[in-house]
Amino acid sequence: MARNRDSGISAQQAMWYLDRRVPIALVLAIFAQSAAFVWWASGVSHDIQKLKEEVATLKGEAKDRLTMILEIATVKSDLRHMASAVERLERAVDKLGPARMWNSAPRARATTP
Repeated sequence: MARNRDSGISAQQAMWYLDRRVPIALVLAIFAQSAAFVWWASGVSHDIQKLKEEVATLKGEAKDRLTMILEIATVKSDLRHMASAVERLERAVDKLGPARMWNSAPRARATTP
């Protein structure tokens, strides 16, 4: 067997090994904790995936709402322009007066025989 010059132990002894003095309960506890960690990590991974999907959905909804808000703003602007146009038309009609508005020149009624 090859000996390690610095410590004076053989290569086989330098390898890690489990001594009989280590209680089996400790080995089982470490194994159980490792399994619990893997289980917890998979749950966290699943939760992260669900949250990513929700974020993607919310981004789409936010874009839709933003588009709708912009369209509403455009409609409001158009309504303001229409309202000002109607006001101008009303003022113009008021200036004309009722006689010219309806072209109310007296007409002769046709008589029926």
